[in-house]
Amino acid sequence: PPAPAGGDAEQPSGPLHRTPLASLHERSGARMVAFAGWWMPLSYSGIVQEHLAVRQAVGLFDVSHMGRLWVRGPEAARDLDRLLTIPVAAMAPGQARYGLMCLPSGGILDDLVVLRLGPEEFLLVVNAACREKDRAWLEQHLAGTSTVVEDRTMASALLAFQGPRAEEVLAKLAQEVDLARLGFYRFAQGRVAGRPVLISRTGYTGEDGF
Repeated sequence: PPAPAGGDAEQPSGPLHRTPLASLHERSGARMVAFAGWWMPLSYSGIVQEHLAVRQAVGLFDVSHMGRLWVRGPEAARDLDRLLTIPVAAMAPGQARYGLMCLPSGGILDDLVVLRLGPEEFLLVVNAACREKDRAWLEQHLAGTSTVVEDRTMASALLAFQGPRAEEVLAKLAQEVDLARLGFYRFAQGRVAGRPVLISRTGYTGEDGF
């Protein structure tokens, strides 16, 4: 995997979180660095080779350091509409959108992706360095409502599979999801190599991917 998105590597200042794949990265010879409080792979063969792999074929990124916040409740859509630049209430289940979480003054707290899991349930994928302050901001502004925020970052993994051959290669491992029919910024529940997953057609590399 190339360098984790969202900034430069840092020197560790305390205990670091480990992704579910950290031990595999270490055994496989990855160059590991501290990043946003996590022990992350920076590169394997080198940045240039890995860049070209994503542009010409496909690359697999461990992005488990990014936050996963579940927001649910009968008024969750309305409440998120107050806090995000995304028209959340207009989203259909199975749809994802990119947007911002802003201060009342208009300043940006974080950029994020929102996935509508159902009529009353949403998943917010936020930046690793902002996860705790994002959760606190949401909880502060949802206090007194029926909407609940749950941080499930430590209980799951997040992988990005990006490149022009992403659909072709992933289709060999995916079950219960027709990747060819999965539109951009749409997602579905399914399995990969027998494991239950949520597969979204989203990404930051400029290439197709999941």
